[in-house]
Parts: sequence; structure tokens; C-alpha cells
Amino acid sequence: MDFDAFDAFLKRHKLSSRRFADLAGQWSIGKTSVSRLRGANTDSAAVSQSFLRKVEPLLIQTITRFLQDTGHSAAEIRAELVKIFEEIPDMIATRTKLDYDVLDFFGLERDPFALESDPRSAQEVFNTKPLDRLVRRIEDAVNYQGFLGILGEVGAGKTTLKNRIVDAHRRSGKIHFLFPKFAEMRKVSAAAIVYFILEYFGQKPRQRLVSAQAQLERLLAELNERGERVCLGFDECHRLHDVTLTALKNFYELGTGGYDRFLGLVLFGQPQFEMRLITANFREIAERLEIVKMPPVGKVAAEYIDHRLRLAGGSIDNLFEKRAVELIAAAASSPLAIGNMANKALVAAYEKGEPKVLARFIEIDKEPKTFRAARAAR
Repeated sequence: MDFDAFDAFLKRHKLSSRRFADLAGQWSIGKTSVSRLRGANTDSAAVSQSFLRKVEPLLIQTITRFLQDTGHSAAEIRAELVKIFEEIPDMIATRTKLDYDVLDFFGLERDPFALESDPRSAQEVFNTKPLDRLVRRIEDAVNYQGFLGILGEVGAGKTTLKNRIVDAHRRSGKIHFLFPKFAEMRKVSAAAIVYFILEYFGQKPRQRLVSAQAQLERLLAELNERGERVCLGFDECHRLHDVTLTALKNFYELGTGGYDRFLGLVLFGQPQFEMRLITANFREIAERLEIVKMPPVGKVAAEYIDHRLRLAGGSIDNLFEKRAVELIAAAASSPLAIGNMANKALVAAYEKGEPKVLARFIEIDKEPKTFRAARAAR
């Protein structure tokens, strides 16, 4: 980490140590920690490597969110991050799209890896045995009131996985899988969750929060008596405020006082969420929450590429040389990364007038998991 560059970033954006700590509060970075980092250029002993390993992912996330909220583009955010950090996960990855000329050249009906080409039905979902096992774990959390966290980088397939679960339970009258929708996840409160559940089931929440909480418990007890299951799901759990995250334990423990609990909880978020749980503040959450990582797709990259191409009217045998696919599989592990590499290769083949993607069109050095090379080139 370049401490001078971090200090310069804060000065350039008129962010004091306290202000930055406030922005990062939901990730437990305090004012003292920020000050230590700002002063580390003159006192390197003030910052240990273990401390850096702990806070760097949180700093990256905070800076990224701040720049996104202030209207900076993905390219501008990357440029800022590269100045400060030696190694950066591609947390703000974007998709490479194919224009109509490229689609027509390869006989494709649509861009196989564009956002609008994501699964439109259960029949279009790409399944693997690890994903199927993960689905069963989520279903257990829904049916038996578990507390589960699904973590993966941007583009790992969390949204598709969530949609698969929701779709499976949508028509069931006995299972309610609720995803509270809030414009700003960092501002979600326990009260907002209480009101959301009550309103979902058609009840007008009591005005006083204590009364609304009692109303919620009665509702959940009635649903439990009827054999109806309720599970709360949260997207972007890494953005939840500390107070809200702590409150989730209380929601999880709602029940009869015996073996029956009223609510299951399933959280979807990025890997840095796990870092928050190592502090004493979240010990009770960490003891109850089961963390599961999204399985990598690299080993089945060929099957994934072929699946998406067939949905778009093509096939891997017709459009990709075998060695080209092997290079993609070795370099990328998430659906987003695989799709980006495949689309970049298709564009390269189109520009050369080649009807098939050859190995030399795979830009491995331009599909990094970090920006180490970019930093070295400065």
C-alpha cells in the first residue's frame, strides 16, 4: 500500500480521518486506524503487515463506494485505486459487450454474455454439482430456519443463484422468501426490517417500534402454527451497518423459546464481509452464521461458454479453438471473468476476419485478478 498516495487521496477529496472513518463505519475502520495509515509514510513501524492484510480490503471497498456515490466512472475508480494499492480485486468489473456487426459475423442472435442475456428462466440457468449442493444448503436454511452467508466476488453468480432459489419457492404457499428492498443498504435499520415483514403480510405496523416488534412476533407465531416458513434474504450484506448486522442475531433468535425458530436468514455479499466477523463486536454473529463461498467455475469453463453460446444460437465447437478455451479456463474462475475473456476474444477474431477464436486471441495479461501489472507499469 502507498501511504503517501492514500493521504493524498483523502486531501484531494477533502476527507479528514474522522470523515473517512464515518464513511467506513459499517466496516469497522476507526479514526485511529485511518490516522495510522496516513502517518505510515514517516513511521512505517506504525503499521504491521497483519494489520494491512486485515484493513486493505475494507479500505478498497470504502474508497470504491465513496467514488461511486460521488459520480466517478469505473475507469476513474480503478485509476484512483491503482495509485494506492499494490494488489486490488476486480471489485468493479464491467462486462465486455458485442455489437451487432460482431454478432452477425458469428451468426449469434444475441450477446451470449451481456447482462440482458443472463438467465430468463430456470431452463436457461447453468448448473454444476457444486452449485446444486449450494442450492440444497440454501433450501435447508429456508426450510429449517438456518443462518447462512453466501459470499463471492462481483460476477461470481450470486444473483443468478438467488433468483434460482426464489423462483423455486415463488409458487409455494408454505414458504415465504423475502428480500427487503432498500435504496441504500448501509442505512437499513432493524425497524425498517420489522415494518417490511409486517407490510409484506398485509399488516399495518403499529406506530411504536416496541409494539410493532410484538406484532411481528405474533404474526410469525401464527405462520409457524400453520406450517408456513419465512426466510429473510439480504443482498449486499457487506454494506449493512454494524448496528443492523448485530440486530440480525435477534431476528434469527425469534421463536417459541424451544426448538422452533420463526425466521431463516440468508445473506449474499462480497468476501470482505467475512473480515468484519473476526472482531469481538460480531462474535455472536460469527458463532451462528455459516459462511459458504461461491464455487469457482473455471474447471467447467468450456461447459459454461458452450451453454451461453447455445442460448445465443451458437456453439463452442464452431466458434472457439480448444486451446483458446483452455487458456480462458486457466485464467478466469467466475462467470463474469469467463464471459469477458470470451467476448474480448470474439471481438479480436472479428477484427482479424477469423471465423473462429484462436488461442492467440486470448488476452490473458489483460484479464488480471489484480492491478499489480498496472501499478508496475506506472
